[in-house]
Amino acid sequence: MANHVYRTKLTTLIVAGTFLAIIAAAHADDTFNLKRIYKTGESDRYRTTITIDTTDPSDGKAAKVVFTIATTDETKEIKFDGSVLLSMKIDSATIGVNGAEQPVPLNNTSFATTLDKSGKIIKQDLGEGLAAQIC
Repeated sequence: MANHVYRTKLTTLIVAGTFLAIIAAAHADDTFNLKRIYKTGESDRYRTTITIDTTDPSDGKAAKVVFTIATTDETKEIKFDGSVLLSMKIDSATIGVNGAEQPVPLNNTSFATTLDKSGKIIKQDLGEGLAAQIC
């Protein structure tokens, strides 16, 4: 009887182990493509927040800097070689230090960026304003 219980438990473990191995193998083959597909005239809106925890150099106390930027990206042109011309307009930008927030004078600034077919930046025109100085 003890031998029968041992075999039942062993069989259950083998079946469960095999099942888990099959599930793991199935999930290992899952792939995800995060490449963006561009369409001429398409427009996307983004909000990016960058938070920096630092130390105030004047008094050595902890400081929190939060930079928030809202942008609208528009696909202007898809070229025959697969490269893409994008236009990014800054809708708003703010910077906050320890909760005191103020606007950054970048509103309505536009940039032009050309990406190759793999998504790497080929060319970027930042203009001559504050944004060009920052980037």
